[in-house]
Amino acid sequence: LRLRQIYATEPTDVQMRLMRHILDNADTGRVNAYKFGEFLKCFGPLAQCITNMERLLGQPWFHGYLTRDEAFRLLQGTPAGTYLVRFSVTRPGCFALALVTSTQDIVNVLIEPNFPDTGVKIGTGRTVTKVFKDLFEVLEIYAQSDLQKPLYSPLLEATWFFGDV
Repeated sequence: LRLRQIYATEPTDVQMRLMRHILDNADTGRVNAYKFGEFLKCFGPLAQCITNMERLLGQPWFHGYLTRDEAFRLLQGTPAGTYLVRFSVTRPGCFALALVTSTQDIVNVLIEPNFPDTGVKIGTGRTVTKVFKDLFEVLEIYAQSDLQKPLYSPLLEATWFFGDV
């Protein structure tokens, strides 16, 4: 697929830049079926992908492509309740919430699509702890207790940055 074939209407330049960042960071102008499938898992359904993507990428707590170790390094030494959300590197199509606990431990929580139904779920393996409408609802619920302050990193604004802290 070519990026401009994803939607019937012509995406704006900003929307194209955001999609390219996620789908085609090497700037080949092409997206394979696997990568597009993972994009749909994160941002689908298809009719809402661009809106969902723009909403997520505009959040100060979203750090894109970081590994668990990179998230750990960024959060190390920050106050309890500091958090970030990233794409899961080991589970494509999923997100990971990294959080500093009251004991200064840094925990990562996998947030995965609730296929074949809608929404996202938190759990381990086949044990689903809870299902949410979307990633934003997860953060709204946990902001009432554990999530106090999103981690801001100036690295996110660097056009050259693509992980590797």
